[in-house]
Amino acid sequence: SLFTFGLTYLSPSDPVTLYYDRLGAKPDKQMVEETKEEMGLNDPFPIQYGRWLNRAVHGDLGTSYYYKTSVWSELTSRLPNTVILTVSTVVLTILIAVPLGILCAVFQNKWIDYLLRFISFLGVSMPSFWVGTLLMYFFGVKLKALPILGSGDLKHLILPTATLSFWMVSLYVRRLRGSALEELNKDYLNGGLARGLSKWHVIWHQILPNSLLSVITMFGMSIGSLLGGATIVETIFEWKGIG
Repeated sequence: SLFTFGLTYLSPSDPVTLYYDRLGAKPDKQMVEETKEEMGLNDPFPIQYGRWLNRAVHGDLGTSYYYKTSVWSELTSRLPNTVILTVSTVVLTILIAVPLGILCAVFQNKWIDYLLRFISFLGVSMPSFWVGTLLMYFFGVKLKALPILGSGDLKHLILPTATLSFWMVSLYVRRLRGSALEELNKDYLNGGLARGLSKWHVIWHQILPNSLLSVITMFGMSIGSLLGGATIVETIFEWKGIG
């Protein structure tokens, strides 16, 4: 909190100017200084931080300079949208990454394995803001199939979810492929085949559950990263989340 507060304090943007810009007003220098004095923005940094911290530990996050409403009410009203975006990304990632990861392992060093590994390499290499811009251009500007900005309905959710999922799917296809290959080299695969079970039955009922053990642990950590990384995507698509 000290580091974040310090960055805000050193930021070249002026909360008072932002507030008046939102109102469509152009105040003179004297009015700006008077407003800063009223808000306590002219106090030294230790005093401002101490005052904020004292209120924060008592559950009072203060009032937004920009929106002129309670910070807590802003967070609670926007958090559901971020949760919706995170959940949709996680669900889409699972639905795509799990079958593709197993497919890569089963057809190791075949053309489909090389193709999916190449696409996943691109996916983990490209930043989300660039992927989001490409999706906006093709599906919003060129094809006019999906809305680009806003958070009105399900259609507005598709592009932000696809942007976040592209990186997640690329990451977990590679991780799941590695885990599945380890399991495929173990003896119980041959044991299942010797008992008359089909190869795909062993893969989906034994190989897959065992492969997911290490991936699930990382998945929990990725959800936390999603909540933070969604900030950029929310900003690009003007999705009204906590970003």
